[in-house]
Amino acid sequence: MATGEGDFALDLEWPPGCPGDETELECKQIVCDGVQTFLQETLCTEQNDDCKVVVPCYEVTQAERKLDAPKTNLLHRALVATTFSFALTLIIACEGGDCSDAAANTAAAVAAMGPIETIFGTITDEEMIDGIKAAILALDPPPAPGTADYFPALP
Repeated sequence: MATGEGDFALDLEWPPGCPGDETELECKQIVCDGVQTFLQETLCTEQNDDCKVVVPCYEVTQAERKLDAPKTNLLHRALVATTFSFALTLIIACEGGDCSDAAANTAAAVAAMGPIETIFGTITDEEMIDGIKAAILALDPPPAPGTADYFPALP
């Protein structure tokens, strides 16, 4: 089995302000499910059915970043970066059915994860937000109307 972990930050409000009757916990889970679905569909497209992505909602963190201008009347704003962590697992067949060669197993796992890391490294923030919105709208059961729109436009 090959495993990988990663995280990415987007300038998003957390917890999200869902427009429906969802509790804060339900609303967070809707967004985390959307993130997980997007990553699953994006990172596991070329892999076997054993490729799985998990986004643990309890690990979402937020940090404020300030963009300061000189002490004049120029722009001064704070961005809030919301960081999503994820884990990915992938079953890799042992070379020739012999699983005793640890070096060969490691090399096969690294080779399988390489394309996934490449795909992830090429996704823009805008593509990620658009993909997460689409994934949220496709959830079953569907979320309240407007839930996916909590994502603000990126500056």
